[in-house]
Amino acid sequence: MIFSLVELLLLAALVVTSLAVVTLHRRLKRLDAYHADYQRVLAETAEALGAAREAVARLNGDGQNIAMLLGQRIDAASALVERIDHRIGEASPMHATPRGGSLHA
Repeated sequence: MIFSLVELLLLAALVVTSLAVVTLHRRLKRLDAYHADYQRVLAETAEALGAAREAVARLNGDGQNIAMLLGQRIDAASALVERIDHRIGEASPMHATPRGGSLHA
């Protein structure tokens, strides 16, 4: 009778251990699936950050080009205003006024 009690106790321990192993196996499979999702999301995030970095670099380059073109246009406009002021001064020396001044005839 003692032998059958020991066998029954060992059988119960084996069943409990088997259930624990099956439960652990299921959790590990679920964790593996979560890990795969995590890797996929992380890869997509890295790709999105790379695209954002490229977009910012392009915008920065475009901004520099626009600033350079604007500077050139401002320089051209200033030169044109000086030419106009000079021609006005040559055409009517009595009415020539300094830039920003008022006419006093």
